[in-house]
Amino acid sequence: MSTSVDIDPWSDPDTAALLRDQQRERDMHDGDRLLAAARLVAGRLPHGPVCLLSRNAEGTAICAAAAALRATSGPLSWTQIALHRPYAPPPGHATFFVDTVDLSGSWLADQLREQLGDVDVIDGLWRAAAPADVRAA
Repeated sequence: MSTSVDIDPWSDPDTAALLRDQQRERDMHDGDRLLAAARLVAGRLPHGPVCLLSRNAEGTAICAAAAALRATSGPLSWTQIALHRPYAPPPGHATFFVDTVDLSGSWLADQLREQLGDVDVIDGLWRAAAPADVRAA
């Protein structure tokens, strides 16, 4: 005999944070939001060789769009990495890790530091790409 238990996933803070981040990632599937995030990333990049890293399809799409926007400022590569696998950015490139969600204080930030060391992070892009009423929430 099985019984089902209704569990409100929003009642657990960790699960609620995960669900919120997943929604923010899905929101980046909107072209206007993705372009806004890519413009923000492109505007933060220095001239010269740059390597953009991300951990998911949404971040990789932002990286690709930012590369296209910045095409004349020097070589730019982007790649999606798995945080549990070793990765060495190309030598001589300024390296940035790009993410739609806020990483500070998360286990992802810890893994990122462990794997890549002191890499520049551009995160929380959902805010830049969201309508003003959503950013305020």
